Amino acid sequence: MKMRFSPLTAWQLASLLVAAPVGAADLTPAPPSLTPRAQSLACAPRTVDVAAPAARIRGGRDRNTKGIFAPGEVVVLDTSGGATVAAGELYVVYRRPRSAVWAADSQWVRRAAQNVGLVRVDAVTGAIASASVVWACDGVETGDVLEPYVAPSTMPEAQAAAGPATFDQASEVLFGGQDRRLGAARDFLLVARPAGVDVAVGQRVTFFRRLYGVDGPVSVLGDGIVHAVSHGTYLVEVASSRDAIVAGDLVATHRPGAL
Repeated sequence: MKMRFSPLTAWQLASLLVAAPVGAADLTPAPPSLTPRAQSLACAPRTVDVAAPAARIRGGRDRNTKGIFAPGEVVVLDTSGGATVAAGELYVVYRRPRSAVWAADSQWVRRAAQNVGLVRVDAVTGAIASASVVWACDGVETGDVLEPYVAPSTMPEAQAAAGPATFDQASEVLFGGQDRRLGAARDFLLVARPAGVDVAVGQRVTFFRRLYGVDGPVSVLGDGIVHAVSHGTYLVEVASSRDAIVAGDLVATHRPGAL
């Protein structure tokens, strides 16, 4: 059974990257070379399909293996859960949240994920495979999960005609990367998308909060751009902020013609 790949992963791991050239006779995909901004995007939080079978990092190739691996090191994969991997292919590596601060967001924790790097499978023997770490956010660890890497064809552009913010159709900030529950300029935040609220890649948003209830005045915190939409959430890059944006703060999308 083959795994399904989330479109969000493609944007997080391939936007703004420059791939090394591959010879016509070389069918093995080349690892991407990420710009600093693309590295931040690659390490952004997201949601995943937890029902899909997935390969996992079992450890290193030595008997007394360590638990964390850097680019250039070899890891052993366990595919006994029904996932399939192919030699020469690139795979995204991610892990599930493990911080106690996520307890209040239990409905999202079951689907939350944090990208940690990229590996290339070297060889497959039965339910065991070996792979080389080609890129990492902060280190690939034993127990991390794999899914196929797919590069997008284009990079979304920010919408020029933003329109006014729709404060009456607000979404809620869930969390940032690396188990963080706050963010500022240049950070990426995952936002819950309410049913019936349409959100598009490139759309502009305003972060805000109401200190005196739903009828109270709006306190604007900053603004951002939508980078990906998936699984009932969307990913926003904070463009600017005048205060820390925390879990539970609100997000209003900008729509041309909105009142």
